[in-house]
Amino acid sequence: MHFADASFLVSAFLGDQNGPRAWKWWAESRVVLHVTPLVLLETENAIRSSVFQRGVSQRDSIEALNLLKRALADGVLVRRDLTSRRMYPAAQRICMRNTGPETFGTMDIIHVASAQEFGAYHFVCFDRAQSKLAAAEGMTPCP
Repeated sequence: MHFADASFLVSAFLGDQNGPRAWKWWAESRVVLHVTPLVLLETENAIRSSVFQRGVSQRDSIEALNLLKRALADGVLVRRDLTSRRMYPAAQRICMRNTGPETFGTMDIIHVASAQEFGAYHFVCFDRAQSKLAAAEGMTPCP
């Protein structure tokens, strides 16, 4: 099972320097990507914010959000809910095992914990620190 982070989704749907690599990997791997509502919110916020922070046109932002919705409707992205009762203890364990000389952001820990709770073997993202954390927790970072 493949769990995707917002960094991958933003690159794929909005397009940035990693956009072509994201689409190439996704097309070749033909995997379904699993996400949480939190990942979707983070993705949507990043896409909407890009109009003001990165000079992306409103039209491109809307198109990216429509592509995201289409991927969910088509089933190539699957939204999976996780209760806080399961997620927070898993995140706490990850924090205890991995936070030390090297630190990780709370959202990174939450996303890796979510993936772990879903039984993901692969963690799909472009964030180096988050990839390192996922690998430390036994997942294979992609792409």
